[in-house]
Amino acid sequence: MSNFQAYMNQKILEEGVEYLNRYLSSKLFTNTEKMSEALFNFLFVHKHNSEQLVLNDRIKDTEGLTSSINKGIRLLSEYELEEPYSNIKHKLQELDLNPVLETLPAQLKKVLNNSTHLLIHPIMKC
Repeated sequence: MSNFQAYMNQKILEEGVEYLNRYLSSKLFTNTEKMSEALFNFLFVHKHNSEQLVLNDRIKDTEGLTSSINKGIRLLSEYELEEPYSNIKHKLQELDLNPVLETLPAQLKKVLNNSTHLLIHPIMKC
């Protein structure tokens, strides 16, 4: 095979991958309900040292997740940015939100804000 043919084959493959990426992205972002469900499932299965991260088994669907996240954001607004995690841990658990690697309220609020943007407005940048 000549260099020209190899170049053309590579170019065709690159264009095919770009097309597939655009197609799949448009499918994902036009069905926001499906994307929210995928994010919920993603968050639900992730654990650290066998401990569930972000949400617990009392949250059953994306509506429950969105509600808990919004309550968590409001709760975190009441605390100082450098508040020790141990001071807010139990309050978050009352909202069905599990520990997120013992982070500061400011960092946790950012995680929750990004999550709610993905659930409610998936096309917006976080």
